[in-house]
Amino acid sequence: MSSADQNSSNTPRRALAMTSMSDEDYCNTYWPQLREAVDRLLQGPPSPPHTGPVIQFEPMYSAAYKCVCQQYSEALYNDLTSHINKHFLKVAEDMQDVDDLHLIDSYYSLIHRVMYSLDGIIPIFTYLNRVYVETKLSSTLRTELQKIFCTAVIDPVIARLLALIKHITEAKPFYVAPHVLASLVKNLYKLRPAYAQTYPQVFCLQCVSTNSQTTLWRRRNSRPP
Repeated sequence: MSSADQNSSNTPRRALAMTSMSDEDYCNTYWPQLREAVDRLLQGPPSPPHTGPVIQFEPMYSAAYKCVCQQYSEALYNDLTSHINKHFLKVAEDMQDVDDLHLIDSYYSLIHRVMYSLDGIIPIFTYLNRVYVETKLSSTLRTELQKIFCTAVIDPVIARLLALIKHITEAKPFYVAPHVLASLVKNLYKLRPAYAQTYPQVFCLQCVSTNSQTTLWRRRNSRPP
């Protein structure tokens, strides 16, 4: 792309950024639009037969970009993290009554849904991440949102969850599909590596047992009835 083309493609965004924004504009127009997009993404992947994007990305990216350019970075970050924290606290409340029989499958599904949601939310706030989170907070938006999720939802059950994983891996290796256990442990580490330092036996045990269990699981389930 030529420099002229680049300048042309950047013109609408620059013009948008130069348009003044009042507190009323931010509170009544821009943040509500962004909050609605975040809420849609927090619902997780759409159910079939839905196809196509959950939200329109470009308008939401532009709205967040303008908020940052108009000196609303801190307000946007605080509103975003506060709103997501409230959502995750509600999720944690809903998960309180899950029994051991369904605990692993429930958190396996939940974590996959949350990771899908974050993968959709974070790109909208790329400019906020670059200008405010990385510069002012010396962090990343993904790190901060994962921290909120872990603190609200995972930390209260992590000891129980990993104890159950350890028990199943050692005593009931086919009680849960090995790929489910492996994915759950992998994603827990991805969300908060400190879990592996606090519970090293579970993470090491799961790494050692996964390959052999998966092979046996496949053989067992491929047998004719």
